[in-house]
Amino acid sequence: TADFVVSGDPSDSHDANPGNGVCADSQGRCSLRAAVQEANALGGPRRIALSPRTYRLDQGEIEITGDIEIIGVGVGLSEIVSDGAFRIFDVAPGSSLTLRDLSLSGTERVPDGGGLVYNQSTLIVEDAMLQNGHASSGGALFNAAGATLELRRVALVGNRASGAGFGGAITNQGSAALENVLLTDNRANAGGAVYTAPLGATVSLTLDHCTVVGNRTSSVGPGLFNSAFTSAPIATLRNTILADNLATQEPTECWSQLLSAGGNIVNDDLDLCGFAVQPGDQLGVAPGLEAYLSTGDRMPTVLPTPSSAAIGAAIGDCPDTDLRGLVRDPASCDVGAYRAALGTTIFLDGFE
Repeated sequence: TADFVVSGDPSDSHDANPGNGVCADSQGRCSLRAAVQEANALGGPRRIALSPRTYRLDQGEIEITGDIEIIGVGVGLSEIVSDGAFRIFDVAPGSSLTLRDLSLSGTERVPDGGGLVYNQSTLIVEDAMLQNGHASSGGALFNAAGATLELRRVALVGNRASGAGFGGAITNQGSAALENVLLTDNRANAGGAVYTAPLGATVSLTLDHCTVVGNRTSSVGPGLFNSAFTSAPIATLRNTILADNLATQEPTECWSQLLSAGGNIVNDDLDLCGFAVQPGDQLGVAPGLEAYLSTGDRMPTVLPTPSSAAIGAAIGDCPDTDLRGLVRDPASCDVGAYRAALGTTIFLDGFE
């Protein structure tokens, strides 16, 4: 059950009396901003439920200082839009934010990092789409030093770090774990999809069953890039597709090294920097993917074709579902964020 249910009125307004246990602005409406302000003031874990509406924020970013979960009714149905040159959420140190079953969208460039969310603590995003974020670094997400980021069944599409910006979709300086994630059509000067500090005691980046395709840079590292400009490892990949990303300028040397946990398909020389082959890895192999498809009211897809090298090629444990929530076959698990469109579609709840 939810502590607060945001009204169907999409107006952006402040809570009239934070901490009194009632989500209500001066007109008695429970806006998204008012719900978060009330949850912050009350403390403790708080759940906020969204209606099937588009909520446009026009009064600046929403700061998260508590332990807050925001749940929508699905991608393309519950959407939060930043209607100005500011991000949607700023997760303060010592707090946590969980986002589920919704879309986040930007409209204008944020002058610093994190076009949609700036995370200084704990951020978990599941079954969501993050699109059109625009910032100087981390077009969609900026995961600060010491922070933790978990993405599961998330599509990051059309985000941008402009100018000399790095990290078209994500900038990572902390711990980041991505599973069943699509990164496509993101752009930056370097690190078209992800720009990260090198791996270390306080920095980690793992991609498990992810699809990283069609991202672009104006210099180097169109898929993944190392922010320290060294040969240190930057990410561990397992059962992930890294291919068909584009750097418009040829790099003079390679600064990134990837670590493999096996089962990857890598066909992108601009990202292939010191990749030690592990069981199941396919290098220099075209993954064989269909074109990007988005219907607006559900998760976008970049599916394996019937002859794709990804089909049945994953190794080790297989997630229960793919990015869309479709059940995977553990006996013949596909590489990347999507299960191939073969046979009858079955969702995790057992319905076709």
